[in-house]
Amino acid sequence: MVINPYGILLSFLFFLFAAAVPQEKVADKSKELDNIKTEIRQLEQEIAKAKKEEKKTYELVKKLNRQNYLLSRIVGNLRSEQTQLQSQIDTIEASIVKLENETKLLKDNYSKFAKAMYKRSFKSKWSYIFDSESFQNAILRYKYFERFSARRKKDFSELKAKSDELLALRETLSSESERKSRIIAEKDKEEKKLKEQIGEKNKALAGVRSDKKNLEKELDEKRLAEKKIKNLIEKLIAKELEIKRRIKQKEEEARKKRNIAGKTDDSPVKERNWIDTDESVFSRLKGRLNWPVSAGKIIRGSGETRNQQLNTVTLSYGVDIKTTGSSNVKTVADGVVSAVDYVPGFGSIVIVSHAGEYRTVYGHLSEINVREDDKLKAGSSIGTVGESLEGYILHFQIWKERNYLKPETWLSAR
Repeated sequence: MVINPYGILLSFLFFLFAAAVPQEKVADKSKELDNIKTEIRQLEQEIAKAKKEEKKTYELVKKLNRQNYLLSRIVGNLRSEQTQLQSQIDTIEASIVKLENETKLLKDNYSKFAKAMYKRSFKSKWSYIFDSESFQNAILRYKYFERFSARRKKDFSELKAKSDELLALRETLSSESERKSRIIAEKDKEEKKLKEQIGEKNKALAGVRSDKKNLEKELDEKRLAEKKIKNLIEKLIAKELEIKRRIKQKEEEARKKRNIAGKTDDSPVKERNWIDTDESVFSRLKGRLNWPVSAGKIIRGSGETRNQQLNTVTLSYGVDIKTTGSSNVKTVADGVVSAVDYVPGFGSIVIVSHAGEYRTVYGHLSEINVREDDKLKAGSSIGTVGESLEGYILHFQIWKERNYLKPETWLSAR
């Protein structure tokens, strides 16, 4: 067996390099986290003041909803960091096991050489050579000793290199394990804080739910929220078109370079995206699309709807699904998380992009389990349904490019 003493180390370093996040992104994430914590502190002061003055208003509920969203983002970031750390720890542990096995093999091989030489019962290298029956035999014995000496030096060198690697990997493992423990402790602390905050928000809701004026305010917020979601969709479309343009430009430049080098390539340039662009993947689900919650019913449809209590007509881009309690929210099809945001009126929202320029929107969320760019399979957990003035309601939308679709015609029959 030929063993490369630096193979494992190079593989490990490559893994670390590949997994490393650019410093600019690290700095951006750190700045974003600082901004979130600053806003949370400001909201805490405002909420504490309102509690002291015993003001249970719709504005207080909005502040609590915003705080809910910010805490969810912190928890989501910590969960993601925990997952990445665990992946690194698993890789390090696998490298350690492989190194230990190779080190054992080296020791066993050296032991076999030593035993073989001991069985020959010679007093010294030179006496063994001079006792040869002929000059030719002496030359062969000398060459054998030279090879054995070189092999022994090589074994010692490899053993030293692998021992150093093992030491470095074990130190790294210890450091990453300690860091993981700190992340878990911080995540548990933030999750506890989030649950307490959700309880505070639900108490505040109970105090303002009976006031008709608050229902009117929430309805006004929802009208504005629909426009904000449409603007978000527009921005996502523009962003994805720019990504496609850059990819196409780079592939065109690469093809020109190949042609200049004499390597002709007449194959068409492919536009690669981070999700399947086959439109039929999503469109063929019409009428049998998974529901985003396992139990619930539509209490308000898409399009123009009348609020019987307020006697007003509003335009809704999606449906409101009433659930019993804080139900788990699942993505209705394979896709990629393209936005996690806060929109007054709908609270915390998640937008998932699907094949063929389709997108789904999930609003009125409480806890959020995903981050931007997460790849999801159908049925993957997105978060949980939050409580609003009307109870536990999930707002759900479906878009095809810039056009909203009626979810009632897409969801499977119940």
